[in-house]
Amino acid sequence: MKRYLAIFTLLFIFTAGIVQAQPPATPPPGMPGPVMDEFPMPPNMGTRLGLTEAQMDQIANLRLEMQKKALPIRSELVSKRNELKLLLTADQPDMGKIKAKLKEISELRVQMGTLWAQHLVKVRALLDDTQKKKFDSMILSGKGMGGMPHHRPGHPHPYGKPPMGKRGMMR
Repeated sequence: MKRYLAIFTLLFIFTAGIVQAQPPATPPPGMPGPVMDEFPMPPNMGTRLGLTEAQMDQIANLRLEMQKKALPIRSELVSKRNELKLLLTADQPDMGKIKAKLKEISELRVQMGTLWAQHLVKVRALLDDTQKKKFDSMILSGKGMGGMPHHRPGHPHPYGKPPMGKRGMMR
């Protein structure tokens, strides 16, 4: 009997560990997606643009400044999303309140996007002409610089499954 109890306990601990290790669920379609939280910058941006150590330090300082400004907005955004969840799961959902909450969430997302755009403009101002051309190309190609959600290997697609067929052809 003790042997079965020990096996059951180990199995329970193992199962609990697996459940805890799972990534958070993505929001259902129509729900606001992840916060433009991490402000993605390619990890090899310094190499790709040929940045000097001084430029990299300045960009790191600008990024820290932006993240400090974004933190209270991000916190408020998380709070508003939780309030939206409560409104959506009420016994008698009030569409007027839901729409108002969605508008508040949208306004906060605009604030986050504005911070990101200001950051990109400040970073671009630090670059020489050659670096600006490469930087602009990175933004225009959507290689993680535009502030819009993008798919990264190993991460869920921001809008669910991409609308692609075989070999990248549209369906």
